[in-house]
Amino acid sequence: MMGREIILRLLAGMLLALPAAPALAAQASTPKYEAMVQRLRAGNLDVDFEALRMAYTRSDYYAATDDTDLAELRGQMFQALATGNAGEAGERAQRILDLVYVDIDAHLISAIAYRRANDDAKAEFHRAVAMGLLQSIRDSGSGGSIDSAFVVISTDEEFALLRSQGLKPMSRSMVRGDGRAFDVVDVSDDAGHKGRLYFNVGIPLGQAEPEIK
Repeated sequence: MMGREIILRLLAGMLLALPAAPALAAQASTPKYEAMVQRLRAGNLDVDFEALRMAYTRSDYYAATDDTDLAELRGQMFQALATGNAGEAGERAQRILDLVYVDIDAHLISAIAYRRANDDAKAEFHRAVAMGLLQSIRDSGSGGSIDSAFVVISTDEEFALLRSQGLKPMSRSMVRGDGRAFDVVDVSDDAGHKGRLYFNVGIPLGQAEPEIK
């Protein structure tokens, strides 16, 4: 059986295990969430992933998603992967993506499941989507201060970004500044180096969408 640490390493390793994702061009317009998801499902990675994430928060999917059901599906997905059942993990991941196509962990676990099923094309597709979503968070700021905080649409995005950078959260708190809310996460890497990152959590708290830097 695999423990939590191995699961985290698998998710982080998926970012490096396959060839680099293709360059992703930004779109001049901002299509609706459903249209952007349809384009991705058709295999077209020429999508503005920051616009996709923000479009999701303005869609009916965002308001209709039950956090309890989603948390249960995520728990089942991670548990299936922990017990070595990649097929079941992939099935749960797909159910999450039907609800939240911008879920980074679900794309990474889908990539793992397809890779173990020897479907490298689909594995690379889901990894590329995850990479695009992660890069859109990195592009929103440097995370080094309140003024340069990463903009996230969920706390799950915080942890996905930390894993992608090889960082472990040591403590987490919330502060407010300029009428906005921020998660402050103290982190460390495998070498023991410590740091602090800031995440703008206005969107999941129902505040106005911030301007992306």
